[in-house]
Formats: sequence, structure tokens, C-alpha cells
Amino acid sequence: MFELLCFLPLATLADQDVQARFETSLKNARSFTNVEMQMIDTLWLKSVVVSKDPKSAMPGFTRTFQYSCIASGEKYRGERRLISASVTNIAQLVEAAFDGTTYFSYDADVRYMTRKTGNSDGDNVEDPSNPLLAPFLFLTRQTDGCINCILRFSDVLSPAFTRGLALPQGRNRSDGLLEVDMPGLPLMKQPTLWHILLDSKGDSFAPKQIRSVGPGAETVYELLDYTNLQAYQFPSVITWRSATYPATVPATVIATGMVTMISVRIPEQIPDSTFQLDEKSAATVWDWDQKTFAKESPRLVTLTANRSNARILMLTIILLTILFVCIGIRKSFVSKRN
Repeated sequence: MFELLCFLPLATLADQDVQARFETSLKNARSFTNVEMQMIDTLWLKSVVVSKDPKSAMPGFTRTFQYSCIASGEKYRGERRLISASVTNIAQLVEAAFDGTTYFSYDADVRYMTRKTGNSDGDNVEDPSNPLLAPFLFLTRQTDGCINCILRFSDVLSPAFTRGLALPQGRNRSDGLLEVDMPGLPLMKQPTLWHILLDSKGDSFAPKQIRSVGPGAETVYELLDYTNLQAYQFPSVITWRSATYPATVPATVIATGMVTMISVRIPEQIPDSTFQLDEKSAATVWDWDQKTFAKESPRLVTLTANRSNARILMLTIILLTILFVCIGIRKSFVSKRN
């Protein structure tokens, strides 16, 4: 994961405080191996006009999910439940679990389950903007070779998570904040950058803002209302905004969102059965290892395929929106230069 960061120099005396605060927060996060949490995640996708014809406008979109997750070391079980949405083709309830050996996923709407040996790189039951992991957001695993990868609690617990990582020297700003710049993993074969703002003094690594700059887009995360789980400090609320990049005046906003942690605790013991899904509840079970159906309902296979096509269409609309906006900005910029 950190091959891109290997060229960074070891921390000097000037930035030793930032490095020490980071290592303290990492140590505090690793002090508990069990965690249970719930959060509310709302997304607003802006409506964008891609030409002079009003009929060509990409429609706006909003949705609210409730995420629930319980984790113990590398094991976890997650649930994503739909609260509300401006469209009707979003799954009401999806679940996933990994028991240390087998990964399960389940779409309750159509009673469709999959299973495979080994963990999944990413799924849709874990919030990619999880407030508990927000201080380490700039260490995301997402890259061209693993576009669905998200930062997980088990990643933070792994000794390999930050092996060889040294934060670069921060810059003191006139507003009393410290800014730290970090190179990120490549996306679309292009470099990415992270800009981190935190108080110039403090005992823990508690960013106030984390900004990601990548190909065509810039996302700003505001980390608010810090709380704690034992000695580990993390934000209970995250607000974020994505806009086209290079930036325009006024900014061309693509989407905004907010994630609120509504509960978090450290359970003493978690039964192993928690990290397995009951196949009896599924009408159809796909076995990825055998590449065949372990249980099959032809009607549900068709319904699941239709839903998958609808999701692909929605993703295509979002990507085309971003692409058309970027092309429009580029044409405007070129015409002004000429």
C-alpha cells in the first residue's frame, strides 16, 4: 500500500510533533479490537446541465442510508439500510460478513446471497466515510488496481498499515493551524494529493479538515464534533463536498454529503456466529469458489440482474456528469486562452 510513500524523509525535529501525535492516535485506536457502531449517511448529487438544451440536464439525486457494523480484529459484519431516496431502484437492505475464512453478501430485497473463500476488497455495507476511521482517511486503499477498496477497522489494527510511513513536515499557517501535504495512491493513472489541516498543538492526531485532489475532482472533508472511545479521539460528524478540479469561480459542485455517528461502543465478547450469514434466508446462493449456484431461484436471478443493470446505469450517469462538466470547463478555459 505504501510504496508511493517510501520516498518521504524520516521525520525531523521540526515535524516530530505531528509524527508523535499520529503514532499516539494510531496506538489508541489499536487499544481495542472489538467495536460496534451505527451511523447515518446522506448524499446529495447535484443536477448538472451539460449543454444549452435543458433536456440534457443530468438529474439530481439524494439518498440516506443507515450503516451498522460490528468488528473484531479482521472479522466483521455490516448492514446498510435505506432510510430514504429520490429514486426507487435502490436496495432496501443489504448485509455482508467475514468470519475470518468465508465472505458472505446478501441482498434482502431479492433474497440473493453470495459466498466465497477469503475477504472482499470492498463492499457496499461499510461506509467509506466512517467517522471512526476519519483521522486516517488519507491512507485509503483505493487505487487503480483496487477501485472498490475502502479503509477498514481491520486495516488500522494491522501492523503493516503504516509500516515505513513518516509524515512530511507540516507548515504553520497564520490562522494557528498546521497544514500537512501527502501524496496519495494513483487514480486513473494520475497522481493524487491529500492536504490535512490540524491544530498546531495537541496530543493526538485530530484533523479539522482533509482535502483530496485527484483527476477531475476535489473533495473537502470537514471533521467535526470530536469525541472519544477510550483514549482514541475521532469526529462524530463529517461533512464533505466534491467539486470539479481545477477549481472554478464559483465552484462547480458535483455532490455533497454528511455522515453522523449515532452510536459506538466496545463490546467485551462477540459470538463467532455473528460473523456468518444464514443461507436458509436466501432463495438464491451463488458460490464464487465453484462458480455455480448452490441454491437457485430463476425468477430471483433475473430480478437481481435487472437491479445490477440499474445500478450500473446510475453509476454511468454520475461518471458522465463529471466527465461532461470537466470537458465543458476545459473548452471554456481553452477558448479564453485563445
